[in-house]
Amino acid sequence: GGWCGAGRGGAGSCLPASDANAMRCACVAIHTSCSSVMRSAWVACGIAPGGWTQVVRKVRPECTVVGIDLLPVDPIDGVTILQMDFLADHAPDRLREELGGEADLVLSDMAANTVGHPQTDHLRTMALVEAAVMFACEVLRPGGDFVAKVLAGGADNELVAELKRNFQTVKHAKPPASRKDSSEWYVIATNFKGRRESEESTKRPSDE
Repeated sequence: GGWCGAGRGGAGSCLPASDANAMRCACVAIHTSCSSVMRSAWVACGIAPGGWTQVVRKVRPECTVVGIDLLPVDPIDGVTILQMDFLADHAPDRLREELGGEADLVLSDMAANTVGHPQTDHLRTMALVEAAVMFACEVLRPGGDFVAKVLAGGADNELVAELKRNFQTVKHAKPPASRKDSSEWYVIATNFKGRRESEESTKRPSDE
């Protein structure tokens, strides 16, 4: 999809992704997160141009799908699309409101505008992935899954550690249709452990 925001706390422009890339993203989610495919509520962070969402609707037409992107997206039957910055303060609440409950899968196809400096490009995109992880941990039901596009090298150690604290299984995958020299990888975290542990770890003594 297009990318939403310029990094932590900043809005920015969107770059469209090709439908082929979007469909590869859908295939990763469908074939590596089979448990979520059998469920019903998905959130798409970076939904433009909408190709992967169309695939999801064909495979699981009963799914509730809510998507967000700065780019305009043509209407898709059965899909709620929010045209706004994912990093906007009120974006998570709007997504939860439209979803109407907990999510089974959060899929992030966001990627930052490239500036031609690989390390900078990677950091900017990973900031978006980190924001998507935080949102996923707020909205996923126990047992839910998270899939996100990352650049070459995959998720960094700190992000992988955060995912492992919150999910039973974390791995990387490269879509079979991607070119060998492509920088497109996905991080896949399955079986969300739930929010109880993290909530208890931050609970104040007065809350006891």
